[in-house]
Parts: sequence; C-alpha cells; structure tokens
Amino acid sequence: MRIRSILLIILTSLLIYLLFSQDFTINFFAHEDELYPRPIVEVELYCKNGKVRIVNNARIDGCLNGTILELSVKLVNNSSEPSLRGYDLSAGVLLMIDGGEIVEYNILDFKHIIGISGELEVTTPLNASMIEVFTDYISGGGAKQSHFKIKIEQSRGLVKISFRGWIIDEDKKVYNPVTGEEEYYVARYPVEDYKENPPDMRWAGREFIKYKVFIIEVT
Repeated sequence: MRIRSILLIILTSLLIYLLFSQDFTINFFAHEDELYPRPIVEVELYCKNGKVRIVNNARIDGCLNGTILELSVKLVNNSSEPSLRGYDLSAGVLLMIDGGEIVEYNILDFKHIIGISGELEVTTPLNASMIEVFTDYISGGGAKQSHFKIKIEQSRGLVKISFRGWIIDEDKKVYNPVTGEEEYYVARYPVEDYKENPPDMRWAGREFIKYKVFIIEVT
C-alpha cells in the first residue's frame, strides 16, 4: 500500500512538471472574463461562374449575371467564449448595398431581421438597401447564416456590398464614459481602433455607421 502511495505521488509530480515545462497553454487556470468572442463574417457570392467566398475587402469582376445577385452571410465565432445569452442583439451582421436592394431573404439561423432606411429609420427588409440580422445567442465556435437575393439597379455595372459583424461577450464588462455605466464588451469585425471606438455601445442607434466595415465591389 505504501509503495502505491509513493508511485501515485511520483506520477502526479511528473504530470505537473510536464504540463508546465512544455508551455501548457490550455486556459485551465484562466478566468472566464479573460476570454473574448472573435467574430468573423463570411460573405459568399453566387456568381455566374460559381461561388466566391470573401471575408474582407475585395473586388470581384465578372460575377454579375442579369439583375439578381444571390449571396449568403455567415457570422462565425472563432473563439471558445460564447455570446451573452437571451439578449435579442447578442450577435449580428450589418449589410449595406450600394446599387441594389433586398428582394428576397431567408434568415435561417438568425432570429430577427430589420431593414434600415436612408434616414436611418427601422423599416421592412424587403426593398431595403441596408439590413441587420440578429440572434440572441451564438456558442463558442458556433456559426449563424442567412441568405439574400439582391435586385441590381438598372444601368449599374458595379455593386458595393459593405458588411460588419459583432458578438457581445457573455460576462466581460467595460465602462462607457458617455453613459457613465458599465456595459457588456462588444467584439467587432472588422476590429476597431479602441481609442476611437471602444468595445462599448456608445454609437448604438443612429450613429452605428461610425463603425468600420469591409467593402466588396462586384461587377
């Protein structure tokens, strides 16, 4: 019995040594609020020669075929940290179209969709050139997708699609000096310069267009 106890102590000590000597980096000892969501938005265009996947600024020539452009939008959480749960705006994607309007949509994995008018008022998504899709939760490593058809304006040989995404952290909070309150941390894509646009909600409402976007030019 004594020999077994000694062997157990030796094996435990050896395991601890191996974990720390090999730069054991799993977040076993990390606090929850040291982790953040990492949103990525993938846009997939259904071009006349096949599908094209885009994750940042791009120009896609020879894609348009007629007056309808189809695309799918996917929000991916490239982190083990999930979003805040149960809040309607916990995660989402903004899509802005210069040169076309939404004529058909299927929000699929998302929970809600709104259209936004040129005056930045909430409106129906149909015939809108700016929309947002939302969900009340996205898991760590999870993804949410939606599908759209865009009617291209006549005589337009180029359409610009701007997009961005966000995920609200489940537990991390930051101080918002504008409201004087603590708010949940908002991880954004593209990543913002936090000196100008900290990860709070100060630009919520009509000033949301201050946040960065990626732009796809499609011909």
